[in-house]
Amino acid sequence: MMINLHKPPADNSQKNWELLVNILRSELIEHGMLYQLLDQQQNCIFKRQISQLAAINHAINSQVTANDRLRCEREHLTRQLSRELLMGEEGNLIDILSQSPQAPQPLVHKLIDELLQLTQRIQRKVSHNQILLARANEVTENILRTLKPCFNERLI
Repeated sequence: MMINLHKPPADNSQKNWELLVNILRSELIEHGMLYQLLDQQQNCIFKRQISQLAAINHAINSQVTANDRLRCEREHLTRQLSRELLMGEEGNLIDILSQSPQAPQPLVHKLIDELLQLTQRIQRKVSHNQILLARANEVTENILRTLKPCFNERLI
C-alpha cells in the first residue's frame, strides 16, 4: 500500500487563512522594525546627533509606508474572507474568526493581540519622541534668544 504524503489541495478559504497568518506575521516583523527605528530616533535625540536624525526620519517614513502596505493587504483579505462567509464587506477580523470553522483561531487571536500591543507601544514611543523633539527645539530657541543680544552687541 502506498502512502500519499502530499496534502490534499486546500480550498480557497483555507489558503486565505494561511495568507492572513503570513500577513499578520509580516506585520509584526515590520512593526518591530518600526519600533527599533523609533528607538534609534530617541537615542539620537538624547545624544543630540542631529546629522543622523534626518536619515533615521527617512527610514521611519519608509518603514511606515511598508507597514501601511501590509495593513492594506490584511484589510483586503479580511474583506474577502468576510464575503466568503456571507458577512458582507464590513465584518471585522474577530467576527470573521468566530464564524469560520477553518480559521486557526488561537494563532490568529495571538497574532492580533501581539500586533495591537506593539501598535500601542509604537504610539507611545512616537508621542514620547515628539515631546522630546519639541522640548529640544524649545531649549535651542531659548539658547538662541539668550545669545542674540550678545551677537547684536558685537555687530554694533
